[in-house]
Amino acid sequence: MIFGLAAALQGGAADPGAAARDAISGFDASLESANRGQTILGARIAWVETLQQSQLDRSLTRAEEQADVGGVELTEAIAQLQQTLTVLEATQASFGRLSSLSLFDAI
Repeated sequence: MIFGLAAALQGGAADPGAAARDAISGFDASLESANRGQTILGARIAWVETLQQSQLDRSLTRAEEQADVGGVELTEAIAQLQQTLTVLEATQASFGRLSSLSLFDAI
């Protein structure tokens, strides 16, 4: 295209005006194709940025909800469960001994 335009401008073509128009129309088609590609790429980048922002928003929301619920410390939860089980076993053992007593045992 460039060589054809240069030749047309230097008078190396039978119809320099037509050759120049043909070369310029080729440039226009190339520019239009580049603009179309840039538009598509821009739309895809905008879509990716929108998805990234959406994921960031969801991540922040999840972190806030987890903080509101009160994230569980695993070691604390296990220790508290063990303590509760110990109290439960002691209570069950006491109840078993108390329920086996009768009025005759007290006399």
